Amino acid sequence: MASIKLELASSANPLTGLPGNVQIERELNQRLKRNDHQVVIYCDLDRFKWFNDRYGFEVGDQIIVRTANLLREASKWYGSGSDFIGHIGGDDFILITTAQCANDVVLFIMDAFTPYFSDIYEKRRMGDGQELSMSMAGVVLYAGKYTSAEQVAEKAAYVKMVAKAKVGTVFITDCELPGEEQIRIEG
Repeated sequence: MASIKLELASSANPLTGLPGNVQIERELNQRLKRNDHQVVIYCDLDRFKWFNDRYGFEVGDQIIVRTANLLREASKWYGSGSDFIGHIGGDDFILITTAQCANDVVLFIMDAFTPYFSDIYEKRRMGDGQELSMSMAGVVLYAGKYTSAEQVAEKAAYVKMVAKAKVGTVFITDCELPGEEQIRIEG
């Protein structure tokens, strides 16, 4: 038990305390084997590098910690109770929830995102157009669609690219892309 706790602690992100890449991959593979209808939501902050360069690492760290807290709060209030939240690294996160909960989780994040950072904007007297946003890429899991975490990550990278082409905090799923099977994420 002690070695498991040590492994978990060593692979957690030191800033957010969230599981890192080793645990993320393990979790994804376990969920793929269960064939549950779930949504993997990759979250990437837009303009984070600009904020970090302009306002320094301390502000950057505050933004990363708050983003992790926002995801925790979304999962707590609107998630399934068995959600998984991980910190891929930098300004990239992952949240896995059931298909039934995904819309509510995402809507909460979209509504709460800008207010979550308002004191940072006010303190630095930032004007319009200088605010952060988040691109969220949803990959819908259902029996037989994906067989590995690598396949999910590849699809998420593509969906994230599509999401980042849009302005503001957005959520796009792989089911919304041309040529993909159109299913509802609500389950």
